[in-house]
Amino acid sequence: QQDGDFNYDELYENYLQALAAPSDLNQATADDFRRLHILSENQISVLLEHRQKTGSILSIYELQGLKYFDLDLIRILNNLFHVGDGGNWKWKGILRRLLNEKNNYLLTRLESTLEQQSGYREAGAYFTPYRGSPIRSVNRFRSTHSGDFSVGLLTERDAGEKFRWNPASKCYGPDFISGFIQVKEKGKISNLIVGDYLAGFGQGLILSSGFSTGKGSETVTSIRKATQGFTPYSSTAESGFFRGAAISWKANSLLNFHAFASSFSRDGELSINQDSIEFVGSLYSSGYHRTTGELSRRKTWREQNAGLIIQLNSKKYEFGIISTLQDFSIPVLPRNTIYNSFDFRGHINRNFGFYFNRSIRNFSFFSEYARSANHAAAWLAGCLAALTPHFDVGVLFRKYDPAYTAFYGGALAEHTQPENEQGIYVGWKYKPDKKNVFTGYVDYFEFPWLGFRSYQPSAGHDLLLRYSRSLTRKNVIWIQYRFEEKIKNIPGSTGEFYLTQPVHRASWVLNFDYRISDVFSARNRIQINTYNRSAGSDIGYLAQQDIYAQFRNWKFSVRYALFDAASFDVRLYAYERDVWMSYSFPAYYGKGVRTYIQLQYRLNSRMDIWFRWANTTYADRNWVGYGFESIKGNSRNDLKIQLRVKL
Repeated sequence: QQDGDFNYDELYENYLQALAAPSDLNQATADDFRRLHILSENQISVLLEHRQKTGSILSIYELQGLKYFDLDLIRILNNLFHVGDGGNWKWKGILRRLLNEKNNYLLTRLESTLEQQSGYREAGAYFTPYRGSPIRSVNRFRSTHSGDFSVGLLTERDAGEKFRWNPASKCYGPDFISGFIQVKEKGKISNLIVGDYLAGFGQGLILSSGFSTGKGSETVTSIRKATQGFTPYSSTAESGFFRGAAISWKANSLLNFHAFASSFSRDGELSINQDSIEFVGSLYSSGYHRTTGELSRRKTWREQNAGLIIQLNSKKYEFGIISTLQDFSIPVLPRNTIYNSFDFRGHINRNFGFYFNRSIRNFSFFSEYARSANHAAAWLAGCLAALTPHFDVGVLFRKYDPAYTAFYGGALAEHTQPENEQGIYVGWKYKPDKKNVFTGYVDYFEFPWLGFRSYQPSAGHDLLLRYSRSLTRKNVIWIQYRFEEKIKNIPGSTGEFYLTQPVHRASWVLNFDYRISDVFSARNRIQINTYNRSAGSDIGYLAQQDIYAQFRNWKFSVRYALFDAASFDVRLYAYERDVWMSYSFPAYYGKGVRTYIQLQYRLNSRMDIWFRWANTTYADRNWVGYGFESIKGNSRNDLKIQLRVKL
């Protein structure tokens, strides 16, 4: 349960990969278990010790005999791991295995807003309309054989984009095309990817990918990043990945080499300064190319990346050295403002660092240190500890210089990048029995330099408390409280310096999941958000009812939610079920009603079809949305239709 803005594309994509290609339980390392944020250090230690003493696990239900493992946990692991013989697949016969693989599927999805948005109105003297269809289309092909190979191809055309074939301008039909080929465990080559991929090593100060959950209700295991290595990229987000080749080479049982190279075109607005030097003033990551202006910024410059990681692994420790180089074909020169004085400027950035992780009994220590080309540094160090069979604790110290630059970093931080921050995080999880779980964290942080909407060095803190009780295996109730204090500019303040004020944001959530019958289950949720500042306070309310049903070849989900949020500062987030390989996590604000209905029908053993309709009706406005996305009226309807065919 996340309570704020978050990169759900990356999180959701990585969990889908874990479900689509379960790992071999007999080959999985401690990091393979940690990156799922499901097992505690005690559980990981017991499982690895059992495997070392008894040899290969014959069935996942063998874990029932281990301390700290129960049947509910094993059911979850059964979706993410399979029991293999520990052998490696050979190059020979890989094409035959690809053609015969049962996990091949083809997916196509169409989605659209039924009302006409402002971007589609007729052109005027000062307006250029969207050039394409209001229907967004996504097509995927994927073939995966766990521990052997994976192949994927994705095409996407956003609503408003035109199908264009013009190789001279790098247009090949759909606006976005992504693909990869991956092979694993082929002799000395433990991993090889050609195409689009992610890279995650250390604690994310330089390279971060994978399960980056950040601060949330999983208060202990999420603060340590497990080494993800190179993973295929198949999300529809059009930035934040590498395009080229990556390889992991296993020299021996201890020494591993990882290397990658990447080159791809990026969106940006080109300008010329007073010295007649062309530069990129703004980087664009939305991926939208609907209007003449957006098309003029499409793939206007090139970014190249290369890196080398040397890693030593043993059963008790992990040590790695990371060196990366990033080269922009055109210098990046952002607009000069007070708060971005330390932002990257130029066309070359280098990062160098090292990480060290050590496990001692029920304690897991982790750390990383990194520097960027401007000699600014960032470091973090932490520990996960299973103090008793029922009580886990996590501690993280961090210090990131204001000028530290890592475009693909993703360590735990208040900002989107690890920069201009220092602090200490303490999280805990207490599970006295199988039914009750108490979790929480406290995070104190300081910003040595100015930040966006905070034009002075400042400090703040963040607190979360949560209690969950399992009434039965299918009936769970939980309550959560979160509080945050930060320093922000006072709107409308004038003079040589901005005036600032402390702002307090709080959230209360009560959630109840329960089983009605063998067919029906339900969820009730009540949420209240508050935002307090010197000029007054705002409050937001959400009450929702979800009903789920599953019988024969049908699956059914429906929601009815009432919300009343006085401002965007008290917006309310509530996860919605969505079609396979997609997610929905909208922000509710204003006053209105949110409803959605989703149906899934299995036509036969090879074909599934989804239908999803969502409606938001407001009681406090006559226009829905903003800018080109706005709709005249007080209601918005969205429709999705998806077909999956197993080949």
